[in-house]
Amino acid sequence: MDGNYKFPQIAVKDIASKAVEFLADQSWTGVEGFAVHGPEELTYHEIASQLSELTGKTIRFQQVSGEDYIKTLLEKHHTSEAFANALTDMLTAIGNGLHDTELKTETSLKPTTIKEWMNENLVPELK
Repeated sequence: MDGNYKFPQIAVKDIASKAVEFLADQSWTGVEGFAVHGPEELTYHEIASQLSELTGKTIRFQQVSGEDYIKTLLEKHHTSEAFANALTDMLTAIGNGLHDTELKTETSLKPTTIKEWMNENLVPELK
């Protein structure tokens, strides 16, 4: 994915919060997807910059080819070939504007910024 492409960032806890709403709502029925969006759209370069600021370390985004990404997933992370291909296809679709078609609404927007998420989850592991 192009490091300059802006797309919505969403924290796992915000996705989980939406799931809990549906699980707790006994009146809800059906099968459908629901959009959830973080409060901001960022590029991978902007995320790397924020992480650099939070950790005091130089962190940069490095774009790799789809083939190299699949190779890394297979060899270093021991994923299945099907998973590696599916994840690569998903990231390609996102980079091609998949999320650009989703309408952001009051109910789809969630509060956690990427910086808050990094402070809570990632920064403690990197220091």
